[in-house]
Amino acid sequence: MLSLPSLRCLGASLFAVTLLSLCACTEKREKIEYGPKVTGKVTYKGEPVTYGAVVFYSHGKGISAKDGKMIPGSAAVIGPTGTYEITNAPVGPVMICVVTDPDVDPMMALLPSKFQGAAVGPPTGGVGPPPIPVKDKGPPVGGDGPPNPKDKGGPAMGGVPVPQNTPPKDKAIPLPPNPAAKNLTETQKAKYRQIHEQYGTLGKSHLTHVIPPGQTSVTYDIALK
Repeated sequence: MLSLPSLRCLGASLFAVTLLSLCACTEKREKIEYGPKVTGKVTYKGEPVTYGAVVFYSHGKGISAKDGKMIPGSAAVIGPTGTYEITNAPVGPVMICVVTDPDVDPMMALLPSKFQGAAVGPPTGGVGPPPIPVKDKGPPVGGDGPPNPKDKGGPAMGGVPVPQNTPPKDKAIPLPPNPAAKNLTETQKAKYRQIHEQYGTLGKSHLTHVIPPGQTSVTYDIALK
């Protein structure tokens, strides 16, 4: 039987492999330059964030010309002490999401996503492309569209709508449990929902940073307020 640390390492490895596979299978997009390893700690109001994932989007790159969705440049699982490690971070200005929704599998954060809310410009002091225009409010990370109020079953994982033959409201299909969050208390889940609401969605999160080229390792702590 695998120990808890081994399971976390296995989960992180699968997370990275899935991200690489997704990038390899997508249509041709503007090339993202990869560089250093980025490590740091995620905190919220001074306390470690011990659940979720950190996702880096290369500003102005990885955008589909077909649907305007943007693929993550790189991502990492947040460890039990709040630390994260991204082995190959995109070089230049990046937009950052801290995905902590306990009701959704963190792997959904790897799906291409549209912006939700206002466009995000390059980080202050960073050299990068101009802000990306936003024609509409896109879905949350991993979603394919806003939930349909007429859909009595409600949205399924990551905003993907349930089948059309949804049963009546009193027999609505519940969200499947997220095994990654099974050990969280209700208090913790409430806190992580609040963090995700502010920092977990591309376009709503205003976290940005500039990853310098020509370095092998960079430290960047993410302090959420």
